Amino acid sequence: ITRWKTAADSALAAQRLSREDSAVLLVLGAGPVARALVDAYLHIRPAICEVLLWNRTPAKLADTCQMLQRNGVKARLVDDLDAAVARADIVACATSSATPLVRGALVRPGSHVDLVGGFRPDMREADDEVARGARIFVDDRVTAACSGDIQAPLQAGVISENQIEGDLYDLCQHAAFSRSASDKTLYKNAGGAHLDLMVAQYVLARLRA
Repeated sequence: ITRWKTAADSALAAQRLSREDSAVLLVLGAGPVARALVDAYLHIRPAICEVLLWNRTPAKLADTCQMLQRNGVKARLVDDLDAAVARADIVACATSSATPLVRGALVRPGSHVDLVGGFRPDMREADDEVARGARIFVDDRVTAACSGDIQAPLQAGVISENQIEGDLYDLCQHAAFSRSASDKTLYKNAGGAHLDLMVAQYVLARLRA
């Protein structure tokens, strides 16, 4: 259930935090969660007209890219990650990287960054500059604070805890999110087995009903 729950969490947050006219989606990673993120983002943002796919081993994405193309999606593999970040309206990361992949200096104003893969302090998908000046939301404050993408900029003084505007619960309470066209938004989707359990309990309850 992790694959669908994780992508759904990110999609819900992006419905509130990304621009409706987001046209270029960049997804990092080649695992099942990365593939589910592509589907989720295409569902909630029909304005997306191009999907860029990146992975350290590009061959792992060949089947995904071809499947998207067969379904009429303009998708392509990219090897220049910096150039792809600079073009993207939405950057979604689902990797197990220990070193930052996304450089904040390249993230355009108005873009949304979704960090999914890192859940430990020694895992980083984005550098501190991605968090600096961004409007930050997390799925869960406790688990997100244990991830390198939040913990490191907090410890470096790049951001403060007050800069984290809310969690997934807060986002669910507000159907409309006020943002300017130049706002950079960051969502840290740290996950956790407790969230999988909650979703599984809900699904079972619905099935019994």
